[in-house]
Amino acid sequence: MTPRTLAAAVVDEVTHTDRFAKDALDQALRGSGLTGADRRLAAELVYGTLRWWTPLTSSIRRALDKPGKKLDRKLLSHLVVAAYQLHHLDERIPAHAAVHEAVEAVKQDRRGLAGLANAVLRNLGSPPHAMLPADADPDALAAAFGVPRPLVDAVTAGLAGAARLDAVAALNARPRRALTWLGPASAVPQSLAPHTFVAGAYLAEHFDEEVDRALAAGRAQVQDPGSRAVVNLCAAEAGQAVLDLCAAPGTKTRGLAAAVGPTGRVVAVDVNKRRAARIKDHFGPDDPVEVIVGDGAQPGLLEGQRFDVVLVDAPCTGFGTTRRRPEIKLRRSGADERLLDVQRRLLDAAAARVKPGGTLVYAVCSPLPAEGAAVAAAFVDRTAGFVRERAEAVLPGLPKDAQDDAGQLQLRPHRHDADGFFAVRFRRGSA
Repeated sequence: MTPRTLAAAVVDEVTHTDRFAKDALDQALRGSGLTGADRRLAAELVYGTLRWWTPLTSSIRRALDKPGKKLDRKLLSHLVVAAYQLHHLDERIPAHAAVHEAVEAVKQDRRGLAGLANAVLRNLGSPPHAMLPADADPDALAAAFGVPRPLVDAVTAGLAGAARLDAVAALNARPRRALTWLGPASAVPQSLAPHTFVAGAYLAEHFDEEVDRALAAGRAQVQDPGSRAVVNLCAAEAGQAVLDLCAAPGTKTRGLAAAVGPTGRVVAVDVNKRRAARIKDHFGPDDPVEVIVGDGAQPGLLEGQRFDVVLVDAPCTGFGTTRRRPEIKLRRSGADERLLDVQRRLLDAAAARVKPGGTLVYAVCSPLPAEGAAVAAAFVDRTAGFVRERAEAVLPGLPKDAQDDAGQLQLRPHRHDADGFFAVRFRRGSA
């Protein structure tokens, strides 16, 4: 097995099932025998191909003598991986090598289609995004970058010209590796660069052995700076009681537990039993964390209990994470009314769990206004006793462009070296 054949198999699985790329790739690598640079190349091919899947397949179909012709499924997986190399890795992988490797792989799976594969890849043409004018309309941007139109509209709002192109292109960019450092500040590896404004977040092109050891020892955890910023916005303090209402997989829970310390209390809730079990993996028997399997939107959950801080990291489209989870773009086209209803119900249930004078934080890893600002505004309209607090009040050094006019956190990949997150902090009145 080569990195290219492994990548083609994983891409085929992800695009034809509901498996996530990370899970499918990890499983494939475990039994592959690939090491070092070959493993990194396989990962690059999988994630890159999925980020650009829609425009790559469009280019492949245009290269056919009959664009409407149905392509063999295995053939398509090899073609699209090779097309990614030709369109996006041309400085690293010579075109003749990419074509040759793809044709040889097709010979193994579909020998009779090797000639077709060779012809298509040699007739591929230029990538669609490279031919876009600066004033391209939203539909053209969506097609060229393979991004759902509502997502294009969200990240380009208020932008013009080349800035619009940059905002959409960032949704397909290769992100740097990111983690939160949990050990002593004096022990941060030199290979890690601190995020410009998210305290505790660090970035690197690759994790070296020292970082890998820190992750294995629990001195760090993989976490995007946007996710860490949500934890920081909660501003939990030592000794406080905290409720994390949609807690899996537990990375934010771990940050909250570190903030409240051994004298505090953290209750982590998730509706999915299997995902809730993953939360426990982050903690030892002496940690102040209680994990509950339950529906956080049910008003009766934790009846009578009140918390100093309540976090609702609500289920959403996940459109802010397309750099790291590109398959999301292939499975969702816009805001889901079912999810919007869940978000509203979770926020209402969470509000009832906040102590007088306490804090409520609502967050989604999505730039869609329907899932973020609109949900927050509707909550304010229907709920008495809660006021918004500006993010800059608790996040020192927060750039002006990282919050909206209402002071709500609004992170974008093209500006902030982070996934796209929306978060708002509310304070409950003391009466």
